[in-house]
Amino acid sequence: MHRLICLAGLIVLMAVMTAAADMKPLEGGDLIVVERSLEAASEQEGREQAAREAIQSCAGRVYFSDMSVMARPLLEKYVDTYYKNFIYSVVVDSKKQTGDKFQLSLKVFVNYSKLLADLEEKKFLFRPAVRPLFAAFLKEIVDEQPSAGKDGWDAIRSAWRDLTEQRPTESEIADPPANVDVSESPALLAEAIRAVQKNGAEVIITGESSTLREKREELYYDTYVFYRTTVNLKLYRADTGELLQEATATSLAGSVRQNQAINLSTVSAVKKAVFQLADYYHSNWDKMVRNKGDYMFLFSGVTDEKLDLIQKKLIALNNASQVFVKSKYADVAVVTLVFKGNRERLLEVIQSSSYPRMHILKDEENRLEIQIKN
Repeated sequence: MHRLICLAGLIVLMAVMTAAADMKPLEGGDLIVVERSLEAASEQEGREQAAREAIQSCAGRVYFSDMSVMARPLLEKYVDTYYKNFIYSVVVDSKKQTGDKFQLSLKVFVNYSKLLADLEEKKFLFRPAVRPLFAAFLKEIVDEQPSAGKDGWDAIRSAWRDLTEQRPTESEIADPPANVDVSESPALLAEAIRAVQKNGAEVIITGESSTLREKREELYYDTYVFYRTTVNLKLYRADTGELLQEATATSLAGSVRQNQAINLSTVSAVKKAVFQLADYYHSNWDKMVRNKGDYMFLFSGVTDEKLDLIQKKLIALNNASQVFVKSKYADVAVVTLVFKGNRERLLEVIQSSSYPRMHILKDEENRLEIQIKN
């Protein structure tokens, strides 16, 4: 019996030593453990894939704080280049070979503090402002021809500044130019996001105005020309590129002078559309971007499909529930919930969900970390 006990102890000791051999000294900071199950051509390839994915997940965790990430397209290149610098250890829990493939279950230990410090040093991190800067882009069409004027663009900047007390970027953005609708193509929107972020703005307003002569009328011995403007504006987050809200408005105005009729019609329609966007902004921005909800969740191991299901479950809590996705990056989502109801009811909905199955890892002062298990 003594020999059996000694043998069992030796096996345990060898297992511990094997895991320890895979470790390296921790250079200060806290560790985050990321679990991965994957298929790879070799164990080494699987380790590298798991390590890279773990750093992506940890980058997504940044939003579970008062910080956000800019230049997200560059973040992919950053992870590809530097991910190994933040790996403390990769441990293989199980390995099974089927043909020329390996089925691996791994734990990746990430030095999260070191990652955060490096992201901050390389200017990826920023703290959303109470009154963020904004940038405007507007394609203006008059009588089916591009307009040389900026009546609508000026009206956007003036109306948004008045309604939100925000300022436009200090330098006027030249590329892309102000007289385009940057939502016309993904490439143009990406170019605008890069330019806006370089100028420190967090909000983008863009769209198109179309102004057409509608009629001429004799009024009080003068000839009036009437123009009708239709404006479609879109509100974007500059950090994620997410479309938040869209607004459409029309206006008819007349004058004895054609240019004045065009200006009056354009400015009136733009102000109506901006008012709609500003109303959405005031109701939702702080809850979405500045963590002003009642609860904050970090979901790990989540897909777009599962995140959509989770949102529906949270919205169904009661008629007043509101759900805002602050970020979805890799397999990590950060969500804000506005819910004044019974907390036990909320926890019951989470814990009783069969698909997706949610496991609460941490629950601290209405900040919950939840791992998706299926």
